[in-house]
Amino acid sequence: MKYLNLKNNPLNLEYTLNSGQAFRWNKIEDKWFGFIKNSPCLIWTEKDSLYWIGEQCEKDIKNYFCLNIDYNIIYKEIINADKDIEALIDQYFGLRILRQDPEETFYSFLCSACNAIPKIMIGIEKFCALFPKNEVIFEDKTVYSFPTTAQISKGNREDMRAIKEIAFRGRNIYDCSQILIDKPGFFENLTTIKYEKAKEKLTNIKNIGPKIADCICLFSLNMPFVVPVDTHVRQIAEKKWGYKTKSKSISKTDYKEIQDLFTDKYGNNSGLAQQFLFMDEI
Repeated sequence: MKYLNLKNNPLNLEYTLNSGQAFRWNKIEDKWFGFIKNSPCLIWTEKDSLYWIGEQCEKDIKNYFCLNIDYNIIYKEIINADKDIEALIDQYFGLRILRQDPEETFYSFLCSACNAIPKIMIGIEKFCALFPKNEVIFEDKTVYSFPTTAQISKGNREDMRAIKEIAFRGRNIYDCSQILIDKPGFFENLTTIKYEKAKEKLTNIKNIGPKIADCICLFSLNMPFVVPVDTHVRQIAEKKWGYKTKSKSISKTDYKEIQDLFTDKYGNNSGLAQQFLFMDEI
């Protein structure tokens, strides 16, 4: 068992790991089981310390939860920009933005299109189990690490499609792997370029729309100003700012204008502010 002192830096595992950012975390009594750096991890908090069992070092944990950033300061900046959100920050105090592995985040959010979080979680576990070479025994339990693009590209497309919780999205995962296998260093490159270029590279790949691309940017590429716009976020914009969409679906113009509403209000903290509002919406 390892631990680190949070030093009053807010972290609530329930709100952070159960907020639609990641799909491989499950609560076991007062602890959470999931994966960090594609390795199994059991993690929990006691008082002002964070404890974990797993191969991860302190640097890995700090990076995953962005613990190098004092969220007390970030919360104050958001409240200074919008007093109306203070009650939500109090309600969901300790909610943070994760910094996940871009490759896993890419494929995980491919499973999220028009899908519910519980089904996404089940589907991803079944998907990972398609790759028996990734089997790991952790705390006397058999689990599976997330497959790489190379592994997915050599997998069975129809087996992926047959997972009912992700259905056609399994086929999309396989198809994307066929594209990315010919783009070595794609995910590493995303971490070194600016938002506009990263989003362009992502949306140039078949089946990756602006919302999925923005989820990848926000939850894995250290871009805290990004706001992924979906039906929930559109409803937030309608209620909070009286925004009127141009069509029944979210048009390209709607998407950009809704993002601008958030960035004009919250600046670099727009992604986190959106997450608080999203939690209240769902």
